[in-house]
Amino acid sequence: LTMAGLATNIAIGNWLLKGELAHFSGLVSALLPEKSLSRTDSLLGVEYAGLRDTTLSLEIANRHLHDYEPPLATEGIAEDEWQTALRYQGDFMNARLHLLALVTAFGEDLSEGGFGRYSVAYDLADALTLTGGIVSYEGGDKVPFNSIADNDRLFVDLKYSF
Repeated sequence: LTMAGLATNIAIGNWLLKGELAHFSGLVSALLPEKSLSRTDSLLGVEYAGLRDTTLSLEIANRHLHDYEPPLATEGIAEDEWQTALRYQGDFMNARLHLLALVTAFGEDLSEGGFGRYSVAYDLADALTLTGGIVSYEGGDKVPFNSIADNDRLFVDLKYSF
């Protein structure tokens, strides 16, 4: 497997423009063991930090499989796989309370499934943080989201950094 890529970030005032491009060659599928496949991944994103103690970001990615053949569809592999991510991060109470919301959806029309992760973290002390939240899975056409839609999770984490 060989991978080559590049990434760039351009800051313009409160905005951060992001771009990534990666090319993979030497990929192998169990359905086409005699064929070496290649894929190009691209990402465009924007992040805004112009609101006090708040960051908003949007990223859209595409994974394009070159020389696509229909048998790959039986493994749930598409010629183009799209992913969209939207994130909100905010700090409150003198940066002791942290809110995070991340929503990711798959598919060109966002119909293949996705998930949302929502959390609240509170710094109890300089080295002690309590975090809690939920991960919510959205069903869709794409594996594994077609079977995990009813597996939402609650989580709590107590972290001590020394």
